[in-house]
Amino acid sequence: MPSNAKKILILGDSTIDNRVWLGKEKYHLFANSMLSSFAPIVSGVINFIDFFNPFKSKSVVENLSAQLPDIDIVDRTNDGFTTQSILNGDYKDKVFGRGIHRFFPHEMFKPMETPELENADHIILSIGGNNLREFMLNALNSGNKEQRKEYIKNEYPKVFNKMQLDYQNILKEITRRNPQAKIILMTQYYPAINQKMLINRNIYDFMSEMGEALGKGRAQDTIVEVMKDAYNGILKFISTDESMRKRNICVVDVTSSLNPHFSENYEGQIEPSNMGGRQIAKMLAHVVKDEKAKGKRIYRFLPDYFSSSGANTDDVTTCDITSKTTFTPVHPDAMSKNQEYSWERHGVILAGITLFALTAHFFGAGFLLAAGAGMLGGMAGNNLADRYGIGYQVKSSQQANAAYRFEALACDKAKAPVEEVNTIQSARGWLPYLKSNLSLSDACRYEDFNHDVTNAMQSRRKKML
Repeated sequence: MPSNAKKILILGDSTIDNRVWLGKEKYHLFANSMLSSFAPIVSGVINFIDFFNPFKSKSVVENLSAQLPDIDIVDRTNDGFTTQSILNGDYKDKVFGRGIHRFFPHEMFKPMETPELENADHIILSIGGNNLREFMLNALNSGNKEQRKEYIKNEYPKVFNKMQLDYQNILKEITRRNPQAKIILMTQYYPAINQKMLINRNIYDFMSEMGEALGKGRAQDTIVEVMKDAYNGILKFISTDESMRKRNICVVDVTSSLNPHFSENYEGQIEPSNMGGRQIAKMLAHVVKDEKAKGKRIYRFLPDYFSSSGANTDDVTTCDITSKTTFTPVHPDAMSKNQEYSWERHGVILAGITLFALTAHFFGAGFLLAAGAGMLGGMAGNNLADRYGIGYQVKSSQQANAAYRFEALACDKAKAPVEEVNTIQSARGWLPYLKSNLSLSDACRYEDFNHDVTNAMQSRRKKML
């Protein structure tokens, strides 16, 4: 890496630092925690098998490095860290316990004291999910259902108010240490709908209880409201606080962009898988490379962005963040389901098994060798499907994409154009006015949609004058 290469500093939790949940590392974790007496032997077997595995999983950071090869990426994330951990430091092994995993020694780590903070060109911040996780675990340990309900009512506002205050202090400290860096904030993704956590708990079961306690509705409605509660105050802060006035801040709406119906995106319901990590890395790489990412903007990525022909800027919606912008993520019910397309993935895997097994048989291999070759073929087919998104994503219709694009309209409407244009808007109505100047179905597809709207309004105003 050349000495003048741009530098990205990443601060946060296992949304980025997901390496321990992938590939051989998750098996090492199991061996050290559940089979401690045989851990050296089991670990040796795991390393031997992994050595011959051509399809190794990559963490979010590794995927991001692959997509940004000319940028120096400094990873200062840590599994289990909360907003308080980022602000004041915490022990690296806070989740796993002392000595359980080699990545997390019993050492105090203070991310805000890292020297790279002062010379990074981009600072990526992904934090907050563990605040909710710890709140959930505390609630589940607080007694019976009625006691949990009372705990939720009392503690929920405290937890989220504290998280937002911490978040604001983190941003202020970053600004104090490095006022020039471009800050990229990641929102928390929805947990996988069809998985459970590794502790055999389902977050959506807890969301049902929380929805009942707080009057927020069913589980999936509740988690949408939780995301709003988590990020609306943060958006308000970065758009109105004087300390943020000159900051270049982008928000990546991972909540709306990572599909919780696709279990292949997740490990243990709340960790990004190899595929999920690659999708998160694609989002981050896009924002890092976007030369138009000036000021304060929020990005949302449509399903087709992650398809085999993805990375098309037509599949990205974005708008300016103003004091009137609200965080309204796409509801899980509005996201595409992929069950009816899974046959494509299974077909590729079956083709790999058949091809490898028949090839081995053709060269005179016995049954066991042919079976082994078939297993390798299945792994190759699965990797091929993984790499090219076969059977995981759907070709979304304009109707399916509407849920992703309408938020861009809301953001632009909140931009509150000049008074003269407001008069036009009131007289003609917002949507008719847009339709008279732009192809609305196309307008939402462009990254600089809000700029197109502004230009159209100015053109319309000149005609009326």
